[in-house]
Amino acid sequence: MKEIFQKSFTFISENISDLVQLALPPALIFAALITLSSMLPGTAGALMVFFAEVLANAFISASLIRYISARSYNQPTSVQQALLAGVAYTPAILLLYLLLSIPLMPWLFAGEQFSSQNAFALSFSTFIFFYIAIKATFADYLIVLDGKSTLGAIATSFRYTTGYVHKIVIVMMLSFIVSGFFQIMFFQPLEPGVSPDKASEFITKAIELIINFVTTILIFYIFTDSYLENQKAHLSKVK
Repeated sequence: MKEIFQKSFTFISENISDLVQLALPPALIFAALITLSSMLPGTAGALMVFFAEVLANAFISASLIRYISARSYNQPTSVQQALLAGVAYTPAILLLYLLLSIPLMPWLFAGEQFSSQNAFALSFSTFIFFYIAIKATFADYLIVLDGKSTLGAIATSFRYTTGYVHKIVIVMMLSFIVSGFFQIMFFQPLEPGVSPDKASEFITKAIELIINFVTTILIFYIFTDSYLENQKAHLSKVK
């Protein structure tokens, strides 16, 4: 893991100007969209927020994966090319994220009707979601870099994550902890019964998207290790 963090830190420090241009505008735009969507009442608002968050992460993931791959292997690229790649690959990655989110659907429609009767079902669906999400972590990288279809990328990711799950979990846990810290700082009401203002919600969502941006970089280097290892194993079988 130390090598993963070192590579990620080096990459960020060497490309900080481009990364700010690549991350900040989409994070602010999508954070505004998510905040506005949260103002809608009931299930419609929950669905709009969910879709906006999935769309935001799909676009940011697609554009960053293309950029970091090109930079890491000394291929010519630019922020504009990365953003165009983001637009091109967002539909496939959006479909991927929506498929992976199916186990979370009961939470969207449970609303305030959470009770002991459906607690087990909701807990089980959450467990299934996290298991699939971890095993399919490399799927968006495979879509962008290897040209896989959405279902093909999921199947391949399930194989490629073998032996790397602990590293993926560490990165995800760090991401959750940092996101939780900023949630407490900006989004938690100072007084019981007082809702946080929309400005705080906007700032929190923007920070979450930037944290996901950094997480994508960390996962990229785990993915490349796994990809190279699996390619070597495949070549040795062919020989």
